[in-house]
Amino acid sequence: QDTHPVVWLMKKYPKVREKYGEPLDIRKEGNNIKIKAINDEFFAACLSELGTPDAPVVFTQGAFYHYSAETGIFEPTKGRNVDTMIGEIMRDCANACDNGGMNDVSPLTFRFAKKSTLSPIRDRVAALAEQPDDYFGENSEFIIFENGVLELETEKLVDFSPKYRSRNRIPFPFDAKAKCDLFHNKLLGEALEKDQIELLQKFCGMVLLGINKAEKVLLILGTAGGGKSKMLEVISTLIGQNNIRELRTQHLQKQFEISAYRGKTWLIGSDVKPDFLMRDGASTIKSLTGGDILTGEVKNGEHINIKGIFNVAISSNSILTVHLEQDSKAWERRLLVLKYAKPKTNNPDPELARKILENEATGVLCWMYEGYKKLRGNNFKISLNEKLTRDRDDILHASSAPELFARDRLVEKSGASTTKEAVNKLSD
Repeated sequence: QDTHPVVWLMKKYPKVREKYGEPLDIRKEGNNIKIKAINDEFFAACLSELGTPDAPVVFTQGAFYHYSAETGIFEPTKGRNVDTMIGEIMRDCANACDNGGMNDVSPLTFRFAKKSTLSPIRDRVAALAEQPDDYFGENSEFIIFENGVLELETEKLVDFSPKYRSRNRIPFPFDAKAKCDLFHNKLLGEALEKDQIELLQKFCGMVLLGINKAEKVLLILGTAGGGKSKMLEVISTLIGQNNIRELRTQHLQKQFEISAYRGKTWLIGSDVKPDFLMRDGASTIKSLTGGDILTGEVKNGEHINIKGIFNVAISSNSILTVHLEQDSKAWERRLLVLKYAKPKTNNPDPELARKILENEATGVLCWMYEGYKKLRGNNFKISLNEKLTRDRDDILHASSAPELFARDRLVEKSGASTTKEAVNKLSD
């Protein structure tokens, strides 16, 4: 009968029953039934793709993720929430199968709903729903927006689906016809040159995609009040804080820092100090952006693998120097430099970022998408003109100042010597 708990569960999860057998150990006492035990694997598999294909739970990179049909992505969920989902299956079964008190289904809402019973089932969920570390892998075929999935090959907006296997979405809608005159003409136009705006547009195209296809690091330099902070505020708000993590070079060699980047697409260092790229961990940025496999540590001492396809942007009011470590060519390939060098506007609008986000959010996203298409059309290669190349080389030369001084100003002579004071005077 439909009110029999075994029948109810088998009808609701037929594929799980086929693989893992009957869900409950039932004993009949007269005309009534009593539940003596439960099949842990059955209830664990109910949460997997086998049991709930439209909203599965997966376990990867040391964490649970639950697909949300409302947002279109796999959202991180804590272990206690998995316990709750298992308990809800039991409770729904009990409510449907009470049969006016004829069936004793109370164990499903009391004895088997205790933490001591649910925790082992949660462990089985992790085992049955476990996926490789690259389950949410590099995928440049779509972008998920608030109003659907934009398939990049056809440029069509389609419905959400777990088949896209993504943890990331843009929390704003996409509209291919939207404009952003205030953002383009005022926020950018009054602070940057045309070639700089195009460079930023291409970089933002990668940020929108969520994959650093060009393997670049953007340095945004300039004095306070020039507009770089407002630009970053607008772009980061559109990308969504759930997709962003603070870049902290002083912690990059610590055990848990890399694992904190799982599920993120953009790492930002905002208003950093001049020595930000001189710290020991700064060299890891090359791996974070160059497609390398990095190992991170999670709870219980487990290790996970994360691919270094992150977009990285670093802003500063000072000129940054880089710890080159005899690897200037690698940094030369990585760096893009955006200098905010124009004079400050006489009438700055403190509400400019808010106005753009309220009125032009979809337009800015469209502008970013055009940047992605430009970059894709050039096989994701970013070419720099003479000025942009000089801006980048200025950073590299400043970082190589001691080596350049020794090469260009010192002459080796047998028996000769010099002092630090003499060198300082000569360098001045």
